[in-house]
Amino acid sequence: MKLYALRVEPKRRELLVILLLFLTFLYLKQSYYFDSSTSANEKVVVAETLRDDVVPVEESFAVSYPESDLSWTVRVPESTIVAHVPGWTIFDKLYAMNGTLFIVTSFPDIIPERKLLTSSGYEVFNGEEEKRKRLPSDKDIQVISPKEAQRLFGTHEATHFDGVSFFVNDPRQFIAHYYHWTAELIFGIWRTYSSLDPYITANGHTTLPPPKRMMFSHVSGAKWRDYAGMNQWVTRGAFPSLGMEFMEDWEDRAAMQTLFVFDRVVLADRAAASEGDPFKKTWRTASNAFELGGSPNWWAPVRRSVLQFSGLPAEWIVGPDPGTVTENQKLVITYISRQGWGRRMMRPADHDKLVEELYGLRDKYGYEVNVVNMEKLSRVEQFQLAGRTTVMMGVHGNGLTSLVWMRPTSRSTVIEFFTPQGLAFDYEYTTRALGMTHYGVWDNVTFTRPDVPRFPKYPDDFHGIDIPVDGAVVARLVHRHFILLYLRSSVLTHAARFFFMSDFETETSSQVEDSDDSGLVEVTIAPAQPFDSLDDTDIILRTSDAVDFRVMKVILSLSSPIFKYMFSLPQPSYEEGDLSSSSSGIPIVTISESSTVLDTLLRICYPIESPQLGDCKDISFDAFGAARKYDISIAIGFARKALRKYIKTNSKNVVTAFAVACHFKLEDGARAAAKEYLKLPSPGPAVPALSLLTGLDYYHLLDYHTRVTTDTVSLSTLARHLEESNCEFCKTQVLYDWEETEELIKCAIKEEADKVELVLPWL
Repeated sequence: MKLYALRVEPKRRELLVILLLFLTFLYLKQSYYFDSSTSANEKVVVAETLRDDVVPVEESFAVSYPESDLSWTVRVPESTIVAHVPGWTIFDKLYAMNGTLFIVTSFPDIIPERKLLTSSGYEVFNGEEEKRKRLPSDKDIQVISPKEAQRLFGTHEATHFDGVSFFVNDPRQFIAHYYHWTAELIFGIWRTYSSLDPYITANGHTTLPPPKRMMFSHVSGAKWRDYAGMNQWVTRGAFPSLGMEFMEDWEDRAAMQTLFVFDRVVLADRAAASEGDPFKKTWRTASNAFELGGSPNWWAPVRRSVLQFSGLPAEWIVGPDPGTVTENQKLVITYISRQGWGRRMMRPADHDKLVEELYGLRDKYGYEVNVVNMEKLSRVEQFQLAGRTTVMMGVHGNGLTSLVWMRPTSRSTVIEFFTPQGLAFDYEYTTRALGMTHYGVWDNVTFTRPDVPRFPKYPDDFHGIDIPVDGAVVARLVHRHFILLYLRSSVLTHAARFFFMSDFETETSSQVEDSDDSGLVEVTIAPAQPFDSLDDTDIILRTSDAVDFRVMKVILSLSSPIFKYMFSLPQPSYEEGDLSSSSSGIPIVTISESSTVLDTLLRICYPIESPQLGDCKDISFDAFGAARKYDISIAIGFARKALRKYIKTNSKNVVTAFAVACHFKLEDGARAAAKEYLKLPSPGPAVPALSLLTGLDYYHLLDYHTRVTTDTVSLSTLARHLEESNCEFCKTQVLYDWEETEELIKCAIKEEADKVELVLPWL
């Protein structure tokens, strides 16, 4: 059989088709790596790279695997503290073995105290004994020399955690809660880490690599999620590639008896943070981290990542400021309601009135108003709404945590409702830390920095369901805030300024300087009755927070020689439109005190019901200082009376009363408080008011306690010992009646107190 070879020659058309297919393939292969913004030169460079240095996918994955260990020949590489404040520390080369952290250093003296770095991980409760339980031991962390490290480790290599790790030593106690997770833990740990990049941009661009893992040594993997389901959304949104390890994993690694080393780790510990001075002023653990340097835009990368994850359009994340007047972006008011929660709820009628007032602003001025229950929104809806909000308001509660997703500008504002005289700094501090404005509201009284009480306060009805809020006052505050924003916006014409202001003047006391150049505007709000009426008014006192009190000179003159002298001086004439007078021609005097302080003073001076002061601090700090400044004797007497009452009814907290009395040099109050202090064991409780005392004043208080009680305390101890003794002779012959003996001891202390002089250096 013969085989014949068939020769087929391709036609010209077929060759052309093959050539076109080949060229198409080359084009598609090259264009796959480019987007529309890639330049022609960049395409040439990349194309050359593709031809010469193409690496198969399998090979590219294998380049860094298996991971290399950190190894050494003689000396263990030393640890470095990159940044540190109490509770927040960045280490390079921090070692871990058998569940213990090791700082290897030749200079142990420069390492902060261990209690400022970490703790035992024990839960946080009040009391000295509880505090001692949280102190770290050698099981938790050790500072060792390289020589000790080599002997202890017994190896010349360590398995390393590459990249950046976040290591959290907190107990579960404050983990499974949206606010504590986001606005304390993530807030603080990112603020610490971000201090390494002082050039973070407003759009959230940073040179910092994202963390690779987050490790918890005392929290179970089943216990970190909060009831609202927000913790996981924040974490996955902020750091999409983050790996997480928990207590079980840490115990596994400890059981392996293998040496590990962190390339770089941010160590967070809540108990250690409580040792920092900023924490003691703010009661917020993250506040310590703000002692480190960094960018004013430090939070922008986290906010951007979370909001992008939620699907919020880019113009709300990195585009125009939500407070800017544009055609597409309205000013957004979000009221987060807690009605129906069962605690910390507004009075139903006040809630309805507030909603009515806010909708009135919407209908009249075109603001976007959202009245929401956060639990009824999806997680995505919550993030997106917060990201667009200009003013957020609500009763103190977890929902206000969403303020961290607002775009932080000087225009952004949070308004928080408390039961009257109640105060917590959770959201107040967080708002300020982001560069935004915070207002607190007590019914019809508003306050902001610097006129915020010094200490948190939790009255019995703090968590009540009948919290009063004056919706009209809140609406006026919001509108005033936006009016100033409108008037300062370059996109508005002078005619628009006139329109908004003329409309606003019907609701509040306002003055506009009719000038085409400056457009200067002063906007004030009315105080509570009776200081809101023009009847018989002949002077207006304007406070630091822009509240106009309509008052009568005769009452001020009778109460204060300072005001009397001031009013006796020749007064300037006021012309219509002058900013020193109101629209009715009544002179305006601007004072440095806040509306809260002035309201208290005026109610003492006026023939009306005096204010009820439940705490000596209510008057003794700002109001008492103002009473002395203006020499208002009736208010000074009122303060002394309030202090005496406080001493009698708060015997366990007389150190506070003594501190206040010394601060304002009230001799009778100081001596009365010192005598009550004799009933307490020295040195007594450490209260925040001690910061008002000089060291010398405190020394003399302790010395007075010692000199008075030395003998009587010994008698007391002996009597108690005899009472508990099993000796029948002691019980029947020496100690007849313990109650009688105890009363004798009290009398002895009182008699001794009258004999011993309390030294007050400022007298």
